[in-house]
Amino acid sequence: MSQAVSTKSAITGVDPKQHTVNVTMTDGSKLEILTTWGKEGDTLTLDVDPKNHPAWQDKAQNFINANDERLTKFKSKFGDFKFSGKKADTAVKVAEKTEEKADEKTEADKKED
Repeated sequence: MSQAVSTKSAITGVDPKQHTVNVTMTDGSKLEILTTWGKEGDTLTLDVDPKNHPAWQDKAQNFINANDERLTKFKSKFGDFKFSGKKADTAVKVAEKTEEKADEKTEADKKED
């Protein structure tokens, strides 16, 4: 069996033009990347990156982005919103038990090391 070989040439000029920009991480360290964002030499300052994002931290489930505009609008509209009532109390108890189990698992993992 022979394989079919394409005689078509690659399409040129369809990829966006890339250039280098400077990236400033949350800890102040800097790096240069090739991207289509911004203009040549622009600086991109990150407010969340792998060094402070909870997905790469021990307690990832507690993450709330304080810079989120929606959260700011909600707080300005409703203030310090508190849940009350039987369902809210149950939800708090479940959350506390879940957190306790997570803490126990973390402690057990540390003992294994």
